[in-house]
Amino acid sequence: MQLPADGEFEVRFTADGKVPGWYVATTELAAPTVSADNGRVAFTAVSIDQSVARQLYTVPAGASPYERISGPFASNAEGVANDAPFAGIFRERPPYQEVVPGTLVYIADQDTPGRKELYLVDLADPGNPVKLSGAEVEALSGQVESFRVSPADPTLIVYYIIASAGDALYLVDTDAPGDPVRIAEPGDYVNYDGDQRAFRLVAGGTAVVYQANSAVSNAIDDGQLFLVELDNPGVATRLNGPIDEGAGEQIRRFDRAGAVSPDGSLVAYSARLVDDPDTAENEFDRGALLLVDVNDPGNPVRIEDDINDSAAGEIAFSPDGAKLVYVRERFDGADDGPLWFADISDPGNPVPGGELDSFVDSDGWWISPGASTW
Repeated sequence: MQLPADGEFEVRFTADGKVPGWYVATTELAAPTVSADNGRVAFTAVSIDQSVARQLYTVPAGASPYERISGPFASNAEGVANDAPFAGIFRERPPYQEVVPGTLVYIADQDTPGRKELYLVDLADPGNPVKLSGAEVEALSGQVESFRVSPADPTLIVYYIIASAGDALYLVDTDAPGDPVRIAEPGDYVNYDGDQRAFRLVAGGTAVVYQANSAVSNAIDDGQLFLVELDNPGVATRLNGPIDEGAGEQIRRFDRAGAVSPDGSLVAYSARLVDDPDTAENEFDRGALLLVDVNDPGNPVRIEDDINDSAAGEIAFSPDGAKLVYVRERFDGADDGPLWFADISDPGNPVPGGELDSFVDSDGWWISPGASTW
């Protein structure tokens, strides 16, 4: 099988032989030094009757047999996590990936069935993973949901724990497994309810932005955005502009209505704003699409105001970072509506570009690799 260039495609194939079923291989798992020299491809597989936990395997290109690289599982374990998380409307890389050449990070309930934690395995020592996460997973009564590897320093990994005691973000160095540090919570956010939610790496992977959930309303993921430098993980800085939550203002869900530019320098987000709180009929249909430079937190520029009940959502940057594309939802949370764009080639003076298409479903559009084509 001829694989495409690194990181560009996902390949589905069937295996005729010992383990029937569908496999997924992604070249994003192999850095050039591995894929070019060794041709290693990683994939997960589970028996057709699902009686065995999902395992992580690797196989040299054009050779067999495949080799299990995840460790042993208890009979009632689920195995290696296989669902790639979403970032906005686009699904991210699988929840297992290479960090430094020859090592893979993955999520699994390796030690305790039902408790997903973060592991690192060396391809030179298959079947003997090292746990990267620490005692915090059990202490929070949670499990690791997703992680992101810093492109600036692939030994640094930020991971997200979903937990009944409060969702949390942690930073771990692969050179110090089992000894993570908590990403700073917003100490001056009086409405913070204890949950750190949707997160993205910014500034070339040297910092992380997350949404801190608010206790003011019953809505999920409506809190403010905070920036934390990975070399100073104990300090959180508010990224968005002023928000009057008491008057009903909110940052819309960052995982759906937020995006980070390709170079990580800009963050786009959608907010519900109350420009005239004395006008009751406008209280919940005034909002805006905003852009903020991570080097100038707290000072966003307004790209465009909402129109009537519509709201900017499903936001994405063009590959060159010069355009912003988004769905103007028919109403807040509709997930469909006209497709619009804005010119942000001068981030300090964004220019609304108008409508691209009269109606799209949020699952029905994407941006091509070309910088100016949709």
